[in-house]
Amino acid sequence: MSTITKSVLKISMASLLALATIGLAGKAQAAGAYANVELGYTISNVSNPKGENSAITYSDKGGFNGGIGAGYMFSDNFGIQLSLHDWYYTSSAKVLGTSTDIKFNTYGLIPKLRLTAPVSDSLKINGLIGAGYTTTSMTVGNDNSSTTNSSYAWTAGANLEFKATDSFGITAGADYSSLYNKSDDLGLGTVNLNVGANFYF
Repeated sequence: MSTITKSVLKISMASLLALATIGLAGKAQAAGAYANVELGYTISNVSNPKGENSAITYSDKGGFNGGIGAGYMFSDNFGIQLSLHDWYYTSSAKVLGTSTDIKFNTYGLIPKLRLTAPVSDSLKINGLIGAGYTTTSMTVGNDNSSTTNSSYAWTAGANLEFKATDSFGITAGADYSSLYNKSDDLGLGTVNLNVGANFYF
């Protein structure tokens, strides 16, 4: 696991614990549905988690990700969200001195728990953690065919939201997503730096 990945995980966990404390202590004030959209840059981390295929080394080239979602806030501090997300990223696999690009496309529905803490009247911090089931397609080199497998996945992160109006907010944040492709015995993880928007109803 890279230093960037560890840092994002530590920040995410600390943010979620702090937000959970605030959320449990806060009074239920506002409730309602919302929709969201986000897009960002993906830093990929492909590895062999079980130590197999040690002759293969990976050099990650990154990619992008995006998603749409809908959720419901039970109070100012606590809500749930269902996100349809897609990650597209590339890694270079080197075997016996020969490198080949591998393109990954992972998508799935991820239910999330949302914890929110106000910073000011117009700023808030959102922590999101969730788990779901994803499908990953893998294309090697210029091959037109791809291998597709499904597995469980989880994600954790936080963002800063600026409430431009009562019904619209702009977000910027980071998260870590563990996308394990069990059939090919690969560890697929991504650090995502995203911007987005929330629409409140």
